[in-house]
Amino acid sequence: MRNPSHTAFPPRQFELLHLLGYHHLQHGNPDRALIIFDAMNVLRPGDLKVIFSLARACIDCKQPEQALKILDSLTAQDSDDPLAWFLRGQALIQTGETAESAKAMGFFVQKRKDKKTK
Repeated sequence: MRNPSHTAFPPRQFELLHLLGYHHLQHGNPDRALIIFDAMNVLRPGDLKVIFSLARACIDCKQPEQALKILDSLTAQDSDDPLAWFLRGQALIQTGETAESAKAMGFFVQKRKDKKTK
């Protein structure tokens, strides 16, 4: 059976919506990007690209706790992605947890190196 959200929202339009959210992030409108990425997350829960974009928008909107909550919802495999560690580090620095942020950024660097050598 086809997923109704995929029928109602074809992949090309979904990608266009993601680009619009990215445009808002790049041009200083993270609040608009947050709305777009939140809606996209409802349409396709578990889409890693959307989850990372949503976390980024939360960080840019100065909502680090929400970004951490989003990142904490990732599967074990996805939470080990270098980008997940990078976003976690950025969110943690906003909460004032500098030691934890430094650890997360260290994991980001290591995971990125590991990914390049595979």
